[in-house]
Amino acid sequence: MLDFVWGEPAVRVLRAATKDRGSRAGEPRLRYVQLGTVAGDEIPMRGDMLRSTGLELIGSGIGSVAIKELVTGAGELLAAAPAAGFNASFTSLPLRAVVDAWNGDPGVRYLLAP
Repeated sequence: MLDFVWGEPAVRVLRAATKDRGSRAGEPRLRYVQLGTVAGDEIPMRGDMLRSTGLELIGSGIGSVAIKELVTGAGELLAAAPAAGFNASFTSLPLRAVVDAWNGDPGVRYLLAP
C-alpha cells in the first residue's frame, strides 16, 4: 500500500488491513509505504498491529534513497513506460497561460513551462 496522507486515514487503513491476521503458519508480507503527511504527522499504533500480521511499515522519500539511485530508478521507469503501453500525453503551455490550463479540459494534462 502507498500512503500519501498518513494521520487518521492511515490508522483506519492499518486497523482494517491487520484485523484478523495472524496464524501459526505465518502471514504473507503486507508492505505499507508511508510517503506523505497531508492528514497528520503522527498516528497511534497498537503493538498487535505489527505482531504476527506480516505488516512491514516503511517510509520513502528524499533521504531514504541516495539521490543517484533515485534518479537512476526514475530514468529506468521512464524508459520502460512506452514498452509497457503507458502513454502520458500532454499539452504544453507557457506559464502565463495558467488560467487557460486551470479552466481547460479536465481530460488533458497541461505542462506549464516558464
